[in-house]
Amino acid sequence: MNQVKSNLKSQLKQRTTESLRWLFLFLLKGEVTMNEQWKQFGQSAKRKYYISPQGNVKSISIVTGIERHLKPLTDKDGYHYVIIKPMKAYRINRLVAQAYIPNVNNKPFVNHIDLNRINNNVDNLEWVTHSENMKHSYKHRKLKQLQK
Repeated sequence: MNQVKSNLKSQLKQRTTESLRWLFLFLLKGEVTMNEQWKQFGQSAKRKYYISPQGNVKSISIVTGIERHLKPLTDKDGYHYVIIKPMKAYRINRLVAQAYIPNVNNKPFVNHIDLNRINNNVDNLEWVTHSENMKHSYKHRKLKQLQK
């Protein structure tokens, strides 16, 4: 915790957008993700786009270097997604899987292991076939019914 406070103090002295993000996360969650890993998944004429294993999405201006964290939206099926200009929607679970989970068998679907569609952490995702996805859903819904 002392290291987090020390890093927070040094960030706040810089008075940048990133330092304000740190303060917001610290006050909101009581924690700061200090060493979040990022992989680029796209680029437009003005921005580069990145995804983390936790399902966070950010963009960085090519011209100014200013970083912006994108707030996820929720679609009608309950999945988180972000819109990248020019108006293309990307589901966050697919972005995380494509960036961090090898798909050696070329399976087409991304499954949420815990059935929580907004838990896009890399540890909660796996590549599956349509059949595997249906079996997983059926099995876990049956377990929920038995627990009632």
